[in-house]
Amino acid sequence: MTRIASIVSVLLHPLLMPFYAVLVMLLATPLGGLLPGKASFIILGTVFVLTCFMPFLFVAFLRIKGVVSSMKIRNRKERTLPLLFGAFMYYICYQLMAKVASLPHLFSKMFFALTVFLLILIIITRFWKISLHMAAVGGMLAIVFVFSFYSWLPLFVIFLAGLLGTSRLWLQAHNSMQVYAGFCLGVSFFIGYFL
Repeated sequence: MTRIASIVSVLLHPLLMPFYAVLVMLLATPLGGLLPGKASFIILGTVFVLTCFMPFLFVAFLRIKGVVSSMKIRNRKERTLPLLFGAFMYYICYQLMAKVASLPHLFSKMFFALTVFLLILIIITRFWKISLHMAAVGGMLAIVFVFSFYSWLPLFVIFLAGLLGTSRLWLQAHNSMQVYAGFCLGVSFFIGYFL
């Protein structure tokens, strides 16, 4: 069971959520039809590199330098620098998306929201260890709920959120309050931002 929980935690890692959100916006909303085929791949590649690959490399660098004790960054005090770097990368992504004339404004708006959201998480994390996994999947649920035209997709994300929350508790990475608070914060912030 621990192995399954670890796999779920990796597949639904916060670093992957922006990539998944853009994938949903391209495939499950009318926004995807507004772009030429190659543009979608370029956007997905850019988002993956800036919001997943680069932050991963940064955390690996911090691990090599001894700034963080593990790649999982379980110590809340060690999360500030990686979250700041993530917010910086999201802001760069926002700037790039805003400059692409053919790209719907909602893409850049989403990355601006992610930048602000990470700054909020940095403030919270200074005082309390909130679940970043659940905050990310909560934000993903809000984006799917607002933009998807498939009625089953929000239900699927709710199922994934339940699976992820259970995995985080099973791995003893968080207590139930940290899991619920992360999820509720993610949902409420992004629903409020987009509506």
